[in-house]
Amino acid sequence: MVGAEKQGPDETGGTDPDALLRLAEASAKIFAGQAAAMTMMTAFGLSLTGQMAGLFLGSLDKGNPDREPEELKVEPDLEPVADNVVPLRSSRKRAAPKMDDLKRISGIGPKLEKALKENGILRIADIAGWDAGQAAEFDTRLGLDGRIERDDWIGQARRLLGDA
Repeated sequence: MVGAEKQGPDETGGTDPDALLRLAEASAKIFAGQAAAMTMMTAFGLSLTGQMAGLFLGSLDKGNPDREPEELKVEPDLEPVADNVVPLRSSRKRAAPKMDDLKRISGIGPKLEKALKENGILRIADIAGWDAGQAAEFDTRLGLDGRIERDDWIGQARRLLGDA
């Protein structure tokens, strides 16, 4: 133990202040980790206690169901939003867009069908509605070297729609 030789009373009957200081320093080093842990746990406990008290006290305020919570009150000076505004996100689940089997058109295989659908062409009616410029644009975009015109995708799509 640090300073044990001078711990007792000195010649005047008092305790050696240097020995007490060394003893206090040694004790502080030993208990510093525990003190820090205790401080942290106390802070966590107080935070948790505060949260639980808030939940409890908030649940006690359910007595008046007609009372509107403070944070949800609408300011009376705000103007109403137009009726034709569409919300950005709807809470209803949207149905997946209807997609046709584009492989029914001769010359379109699984890879081309995937590429067309990635470019927004989901239905045979989309291809049937193309004009020559749109067909040429997709032919170039997909690197088909004239295949759309050669295989007459537009004509095939129109015939398929006429049969349906």
